[in-house]
Amino acid sequence: HTILEVPGVIGVHELRTRRMGSQLLADMHIHVDPLISVSEGHSIGDRVMSLLEKRFKSLTDVVVHIDPEDDLMMPNPDDLPLRPEIERAVRQSLVKARGLEVQTGVDDFDLVLHYFGGSITGELTFPLPASELRDVLDEESQALSKRLITETPLSAVRIHYRV
Repeated sequence: HTILEVPGVIGVHELRTRRMGSQLLADMHIHVDPLISVSEGHSIGDRVMSLLEKRFKSLTDVVVHIDPEDDLMMPNPDDLPLRPEIERAVRQSLVKARGLEVQTGVDDFDLVLHYFGGSITGELTFPLPASELRDVLDEESQALSKRLITETPLSAVRIHYRV
């Protein structure tokens, strides 16, 4: 119950404790929201370690693994493509998208990848074109999202614009 008291912890699994001489060791996996940043996930893990060390004085070492999903219930396939392959596919799709290479350039985007549920979601952020109307951007974003889902390994796409 102590671990679940920490805000941001959704669940805990593979909890193991053991003695090594006079030392008491603990090792666990905590499940956090898959859409938080890596640094936020590790901050939550640090808080879990700190709380356990304060509450259980006999613990001498605590290892907390951060999981964006319960990997016992949903193991990640080893064959999902990594960033270089996805970036290549996204660039190729952007080049094919009518006019996009003129408006923003195919290298002028940020890409955040989320691996969970056996698939990959991509968040793309583009610079906001100065002359675009919001309605036009919404339509272009929807069309681009559909294109990227069709032409790349991404199963879902969210598009953002930065000023």
